[in-house]
Amino acid sequence: MSMMYCPRCESNVLATREDIDICLAIILAIFTSGIGLIIYLIYYYNKEENRCVHCRSICRPQQTGQEISLTSPVSNPYHQNREAQQVQLLQTVSNEGEGAKFCINCGVKLIRQDMNYCPLCGANI
Repeated sequence: MSMMYCPRCESNVLATREDIDICLAIILAIFTSGIGLIIYLIYYYNKEENRCVHCRSICRPQQTGQEISLTSPVSNPYHQNREAQQVQLLQTVSNEGEGAKFCINCGVKLIRQDMNYCPLCGANI
């Protein structure tokens, strides 16, 4: 795997090949007695690795000026978003009075008493 710049993720990411087309491989194996499949596999493994491992979009050559560390974890914007929502819910809930309901799945104090679903995890209450 090589490092390339993904415009969708806006960072340098590991790149991989496009997935093998299974339908084409089966058709080539049946109609060409396996010879077409061998040629297709040779063609596939000679292809450049230019797909993002996260979003599968086509990547560009790596941007310079950015330090790359394979040991540090890649930050996922979706996890950061969820953490921000948890903090916001906890701050809102901490301002509420006594007698509040709690989610049976994740334990978050609910904002309103008449809620049927947890706003954090979506569980039925």
